[in-house]
Amino acid sequence: MVKVQHKGYRIWAILQTTGSYRAYFVKPPVTVAKADAGPAIEGETQAEAINRAREFIDGLPELNRASTNVFAGRCAL
Repeated sequence: MVKVQHKGYRIWAILQTTGSYRAYFVKPPVTVAKADAGPAIEGETQAEAINRAREFIDGLPELNRASTNVFAGRCAL
């Protein structure tokens, strides 16, 4: 498993039983993480899932980025 840092978020992708990769991301410090708190970002490869997560983070409003922890959940993009 590869973990990367992007704009203060930690991003990693995990191989699912369906054969696709699902990216997860959090902004430390994490106090409470819920599996259903945000979108699931999937890709055919680990690199694709991580790149999609980076693009998602780049699209977050600047004000929310400083005050929220995001943990990817179930909705595919």
